[in-house]
Amino acid sequence: MILFFWYQILVFLSLPLIKFSSFFDAKIKLQCQGQKHTLRQLKTISRNQQQKCVWIHCASLGEFELARPLIEAIKENSNAWFIAITFFSSSGYEVQKNYTQADWLGYLPFDERKSIKNFLTLLKPDLTLFVKNEFWPNTLDLLKENSIKTFSLCGRFYPSQFLFKPYGKWVLDLVRKLDGFMVVDQQSEQLLVEHGFKNISCVGDLRMDRVLSNSKEVKPIFEIESFLNGEKCFVAGSTWPEDYPLFLNYLIDYTSTKIIIAPHEVNSNTVSKLKTIINKEIAVWSTFNSAQDEDKRILVIDSVGLLAQIYQYAHLAYVGGGMGNKGLHNILEPVVFGVPVFVGKNFQNFKEAQELVQKKGVFSVKNEAEFISIYETLSEGKYNLIQSINRNYINQHSGATKKTLSFLAPHLRL
Repeated sequence: MILFFWYQILVFLSLPLIKFSSFFDAKIKLQCQGQKHTLRQLKTISRNQQQKCVWIHCASLGEFELARPLIEAIKENSNAWFIAITFFSSSGYEVQKNYTQADWLGYLPFDERKSIKNFLTLLKPDLTLFVKNEFWPNTLDLLKENSIKTFSLCGRFYPSQFLFKPYGKWVLDLVRKLDGFMVVDQQSEQLLVEHGFKNISCVGDLRMDRVLSNSKEVKPIFEIESFLNGEKCFVAGSTWPEDYPLFLNYLIDYTSTKIIIAPHEVNSNTVSKLKTIINKEIAVWSTFNSAQDEDKRILVIDSVGLLAQIYQYAHLAYVGGGMGNKGLHNILEPVVFGVPVFVGKNFQNFKEAQELVQKKGVFSVKNEAEFISIYETLSEGKYNLIQSINRNYINQHSGATKKTLSFLAPHLRL
């Protein structure tokens, strides 16, 4: 466990650097402040002593949306559980801090043993769920030390991950001690079995249930409807600077379609850079005025949490992250509405993207020429077929919430 020892030193050295960084980075500042507030807040929360506590940890907003169907199913089926949710990222907490289905929300303290000990002592969880692969070594070790049942929720594992490298074995050994694993696909299940893991269930992907629920509960966004005024719309969601050369110039110069851009990073600097790239007058969500902006062709969304709803208006969509090393973002949000989706060249680590590219409901492009070629050949007949492919894919892969509840039933006692 020599690497575990070196990890403690790394944590010790990292803390002052993170605090120093908070003076220059607004997200890190929010995170540091939130972590301090969490431990103070936990001392004051009131909890029915008859209730047991289920603690669900999400790295950020995407992981929260993944777990949301399960959270709401637990809440709907039983009042016996106090539901506590933590985030690592400020972008998750700040958007969902008023979420009413949780009894308490906060930040996970930095993975330093003293802070985590204090956190566990104050929260007193009876059951812990880590969403996806958010594994913190000290937290896992202390959960095991305190005999707290801990599960991995909606995990996806593949051989190239850090865990399965020689230098990641020490973390793998900690992860192996979890009480159970709910994975999204059979490849993940098989990989864990090969590495000596036990109590594994392939429950499917909770995101399917979440986006399906979202599509049924979607509400009109009147500002978007005013901006579009009945015209077709191309939605570019969760975009990064390297995504824009694929489609933006072509759409502006050679089509009349309206364009909505929702960058992954939302700040004034991002909006300013987009204005420079576009070099035309654009509308911005935070200052949108129907009378002044409805005739503009491009609307930039400078707010978090709207994108999943905006996709209902897309005729075509592009989902960012696939042109760099950031990782492809959530293609299921537009797919559930039957929207044909473009992505960049790097999608191979995302099973749903692989399958939908193969089915021709999603299109991977590596340059502008490929984008134009596909865009210009999307006839009405082909478009209708793609809509059916994408909607059927979501319906056929839904049901993970029910399977997850069944797996956890002996522990949740719903």
